[in-house]
Amino acid sequence: MHLVLSTGTPYDAQYSDGGQVLYKVDSSGLGILGRTIQISRIHVPFELKRTFGDRIQRTFLARIDYKVYRNSRINYRGIDQLTNDLFKKRSFGFYGRSVICITDRLLAS
Repeated sequence: MHLVLSTGTPYDAQYSDGGQVLYKVDSSGLGILGRTIQISRIHVPFELKRTFGDRIQRTFLARIDYKVYRNSRINYRGIDQLTNDLFKKRSFGFYGRSVICITDRLLAS
């Protein structure tokens, strides 16, 4: 899968593969004060693949409440987690601090 963004801002874009839109990302809020980002999966019925209409369905996947000065939160599959619980800081490397993602906390449900 090769995802292509429709804009230069990944938090306000459509992600497509082979010309078909798969995901839509919408955001609200100001970047410096925080931002709420919602990720949706796009479902296009077979008969509408050539002409997009009002019957395109969106399925909610995740919401990210991004904060600059506080812990950000990720809501995925109904599980609300702090980013500090999911992304653990390990050691310093050549490009900065190494961070690992603990996915079993998101996939546990």
